[in-house]
Amino acid sequence: MEGPALHGFAPDAQAAVFMKALRAQENLAARALKLLALTAARTNEVIGAISGEFDLDAATWTVPAERMKGGRPHRIPLSEPALALVRGLLDKAEGDLVFQARRKAGHYPTWRC
Repeated sequence: MEGPALHGFAPDAQAAVFMKALRAQENLAARALKLLALTAARTNEVIGAISGEFDLDAATWTVPAERMKGGRPHRIPLSEPALALVRGLLDKAEGDLVFQARRKAGHYPTWRC
């Protein structure tokens, strides 16, 4: 019996081109994707991130057990680029949710469609 298909990651050269293009983007969705790439977290962990989950002094992000598929907390070390990104996100957060939708009339974030 075959297992589920694994999602492949881009070769190094393609990943470098992708990350360069992503760095040029500053919208909220691009920042979420940057955090996803820098931490290898799951999509739902990133878009559901809450400011209190981040310990900037310890450079860690702890996703609580209730948000984890396995029911155990997930501690994610933050690299310098990830830490800088999170600091910027937390400075601009308009509530507890790091990636709270900042909607214009008729516009919705793609992850809620």
